[in-house]
Amino acid sequence: MDKEILSDRTVAGLLTEHPEWSIVDGRLERRWSFQHFRAGFAFLTEAALLFERQNHHGDVTLSYRHVCIALTSHDVGGLTQRDVRMVQALDKIHD
Repeated sequence: MDKEILSDRTVAGLLTEHPEWSIVDGRLERRWSFQHFRAGFAFLTEAALLFERQNHHGDVTLSYRHVCIALTSHDVGGLTQRDVRMVQALDKIHD
């Protein structure tokens, strides 16, 4: 199941439940803004721990007060349940 690519309908449902996320170039992407660099870095540190625990690593950009994370399951060439779990986990640490 973790290696099955999600249907368009499933992805649409996920985006309805998590409207801060969008599809950009076939990846789930979200951008967070923080009051200062340290807060963004602290969030990114927590995100890194999630990535390690789930053994599923997103593409990350940190730029001053902004963090952008993009998710896809590179090994299957699309979005899977691993990406859904990561969206849910990231939204729990900062929403």
